[in-house]
Amino acid sequence: MNLYTERLLLRPFKNTDAASLFDYASDKRVGPIAGWPAHTSVENSQEIIKTVLSDSLTFAVCFKEAPEVVIGSIGIILHTQEKKLFIYGEKKMQKLGTG
Repeated sequence: MNLYTERLLLRPFKNTDAASLFDYASDKRVGPIAGWPAHTSVENSQEIIKTVLSDSLTFAVCFKEAPEVVIGSIGIILHTQEKKLFIYGEKKMQKLGTG
């Protein structure tokens, strides 16, 4: 499933996203804030796509005009016992003008 905003595309991660994921996930300012260590290689990012980011409620964040370049990720966690919805995400800080 793809979701669209005025400027962004949210889509499932693909195996071919490893290089652009590594581009922002290797930044030591990004991962630790989100609770995970910085990625150490493109292969590490590939493994994270396979084991973590392939969940059906996790999306790659891309600009509409560059849908093959991942600039962040966002996911939805459903806690049914507490009836709460949590949305988490991180972004490539410099691409969005905040880093």
